[in-house]
This record gives sequence, C-alpha cells and structure tokens, in this order.
Amino acid sequence: HHGCYKEGDVIRDQSSQGLQIILSGTVDIMKQGECIEVLSISDFMGMWRLCSGKSNLGEAVASSKITICLNISPEVCRELFASNTDSTTFWKLAAVEAIRYNCAGEFKFSRNDLIRLCLCGRVYTPSFGKAVQIQDPTLVLEGSVK
Repeated sequence: HHGCYKEGDVIRDQSSQGLQIILSGTVDIMKQGECIEVLSISDFMGMWRLCSGKSNLGEAVASSKITICLNISPEVCRELFASNTDSTTFWKLAAVEAIRYNCAGEFKFSRNDLIRLCLCGRVYTPSFGKAVQIQDPTLVLEGSVK
C-alpha cells in the first residue's frame, strides 16, 4: 500500500512498514538533528532494518510538499528474501544505507556509485570463530573481526 506524507511529516520507524520505496517527492534523512542525505524517486528506506532486525539508522522526514512512498510489508520482504537465490544482494543494499548514514560527509561517492560499488562486493557470513581469508577491502556490518 501507499503512504502519503506532507512536508515535515516524520515517516515512522514501525516494523509494520517493511521496505519503503519513494514514488514521488523527497525525504530528508536526519541524524542528530542534521540532514545527512536527501532521498528521491526510486530510492529506498528500511533495507538495513529488514536485513539486520535493528532500528533504522536515521529518521526519515518528508521534505517536499507531498511525498508518496510504496510500503512493502515485512511478510512480502521475507518471501523475497527466501525466494532470492542470491540473498546477499539484500545485504549489499543494506550496506549502502549503513555506509551513507554512519559515514555522512566522509565519502564523496554518489548514492548510485555506492550502490554499484556495494553490489560488486562479496558477502561473507562466517560462523563465530571460523577464519575467513579476505583479500579485498572489507566492511564489517555486524560483529567484530580480528
């Protein structure tokens, strides 16, 4: 279903929202009262929350007169995750959110360049204590590495 928001409306971080794709308008992603990114048509929100089960990395605020988002339910997202033969794609897209929100201002990549960069990467999901030899630059999304 669709969500329609007026300028200044906070797009709530509710688990019932699942994934949101912006159909029209713009959304400011706020972190500690500062706008760290502006999203627009075809950008998505909530991938990190869906993959990691954790809360969103920033607060989404409608910044155009009217913003319309397509809300994809968590149930549909779980079916997509389960049916996707390459489920690492979802984690790669979640990495885009993690990088943009946690490293705002540190990267000069556009969102689209960062998406392309993350989609080219590899995803490792080792079990605790298992050694994995990594030769490429690595972004650790959860846990820690020695």
